[in-house]
Amino acid sequence: MTRIIANDTKSMTNSRLYVDVTQLVHWQGRLTGIPRVMYELSTRFKPASGQKVVHVSWVKEVGAFCEIDFVETAKKLGQGIVYIKQETGGAASHKKAVGIKEVYKPFKRLAKRVIVKIGLSELAIVQKTQDNLAAAEAQTYKKVSFKPSDAIFISWGEWWDETFLQVLENGVRDEKLKIIPVIHDVLPFTLAPQFSGHSTESLMNYCRRIVPISALVLSVSRATQEDLRQWLVKNDIKPPKMDVFRLGEDFEFAKSEMPTDEAFVKAGLKKNDYILTVGTIEARKNHALLYYVYKLARSRGIDLPVSVIVGRRGWKTEQIYDFMTGDPEVKDKFVFLHDASDENLTWLYEHAKLSVQPSFCEGWGIPIAESVAHGTPCISSDKTSMIEVAEGYVRHFDPASSDECLALIQEMLTPESQKKWRAKCAEYKQTTWDESYAQVRTKMQEIAHV
Repeated sequence: MTRIIANDTKSMTNSRLYVDVTQLVHWQGRLTGIPRVMYELSTRFKPASGQKVVHVSWVKEVGAFCEIDFVETAKKLGQGIVYIKQETGGAASHKKAVGIKEVYKPFKRLAKRVIVKIGLSELAIVQKTQDNLAAAEAQTYKKVSFKPSDAIFISWGEWWDETFLQVLENGVRDEKLKIIPVIHDVLPFTLAPQFSGHSTESLMNYCRRIVPISALVLSVSRATQEDLRQWLVKNDIKPPKMDVFRLGEDFEFAKSEMPTDEAFVKAGLKKNDYILTVGTIEARKNHALLYYVYKLARSRGIDLPVSVIVGRRGWKTEQIYDFMTGDPEVKDKFVFLHDASDENLTWLYEHAKLSVQPSFCEGWGIPIAESVAHGTPCISSDKTSMIEVAEGYVRHFDPASSDECLALIQEMLTPESQKKWRAKCAEYKQTTWDESYAQVRTKMQEIAHV
């Protein structure tokens, strides 16, 4: 899985560049969103002249970054982390983290005995045993000790961990550590409360304490960079050096397989007879607009294709979900697929007449790029970063206007528009992850001198 990229050639001082991959190496399941970004960038980091690159993971049990063998860990993501152990009279050795199954098995019989005697839950005992063993194991890992001229690239920080923040602050104060964080979005604290249900205080604290002392802050869109800058200024915090890089779009799509979900089969859908929307069903994704668009179309005697909505159910969506699945006028126009596989998603993109992305805001907007990459015309909201994705190849509408969205859907479904925009999609040149990485490295060297 790991890619081999030629070493950067720009001369640099003797230093170490730490690449924080904590969230990536703990991730379970398929790589999407931020974990996908972490993987694509982290696998490409190679030493520059006179510089050593070290992949690290934050270990809360010891309150420190610890070195890992990233090549071996990346081969089986989610199945254990290969930590490098402290040197004990010889070369550093490797050690794989202990998993819950390994811990549970030898203690299962003991746990049952204790349950009978003192009434504790078996799960609590197993968890306590796991925590104790993990803490003891972590003591053997090779911990990072920052030195002058060191730098750390953080593509998704443990901002909710106070010790994590303190270690970074101490590194800057004591060793002139250069921090280069990636900010994917600041939506949790720039949106209205009903649009975000997590990470608000912790992410805000991270941006208040770590962002200002960073050598360079990289954002994945101009919109995110501006949101962050405005928030810093509003809170009387001097913005650090900031820049933007473009995410890669050279997707590797799974083999196409038609969905077999009961809802999809019952709807009798075939190729090229539906509209597609992809994204977690939550307030900011604005699925409510689709409901009102279909209600408006119904009132005007307009028969729109069925809308297939792919995404898990998120936060505060019960009411609109009930409307869309229970309103007798339009309920048959919505097919929800909460557990679509990668193969299903490929098929759905390939055979949709049109994709519609109505979000009020996004950190980037990967489904837009995915749609264009599949050759499927896309219309999206004209807010935040969404106007930056596949610029010139996507039509836009006001996410607060059901009238505007309906008119654009009708236009894009005409034979003339279908032919024109499918041809345009076929001409789109995707940004590769190699190009994305090159942008990151260039900016780190030229702006942060890392």
